[in-house]
Amino acid sequence: MTQWWNRLDVMAEAEPIRGSLDSNGNVKAAYYTGSCRREDDMVQDVDVLVVARKDDRKQGIVDAVVNYASTNGYPYGGEADDTPWTVWLEMPSGCVVGIVIVGPDEEGGQSMWWTGSCSFNVKLRLRAWELDYTLDPNGLRDRTGTLVADTEDAIFTALGWTPVAPNERDR
Repeated sequence: MTQWWNRLDVMAEAEPIRGSLDSNGNVKAAYYTGSCRREDDMVQDVDVLVVARKDDRKQGIVDAVVNYASTNGYPYGGEADDTPWTVWLEMPSGCVVGIVIVGPDEEGGQSMWWTGSCSFNVKLRLRAWELDYTLDPNGLRDRTGTLVADTEDAIFTALGWTPVAPNERDR
């Protein structure tokens, strides 16, 4: 059975870890994505996108998350064998916080992808296909693989759409 939490409650619970990452010297930015960024009232988890200042700083960010989880007694796990690197930790409420760690050149596409929703991402990919592009978490590419757009606004523009605010993407 799926567990649901009040978005504001679990964001308040997750804020200390997000805030600690945002102030970490290896981090360019740390912000909520997924259903929290879309401002859904009830959520199944919390996603935090963490943008490293440089690709070689990702391990330092993983170490900071693991240290935070260990210090606070939170169960944790993850993968660091591909991009994006992910670490999850379980908060006292039982809600899982997914920490997604990307390099500075991956932020735009990853932010759009992780904000979603899944059905919205499908619409974007279908529109990209209509225009002979491909869209994945790393951005919009033409059929030769050349990057066409790698920020949310640039992707929307290249697809001929007006940018859609996260809280409007499922409406």
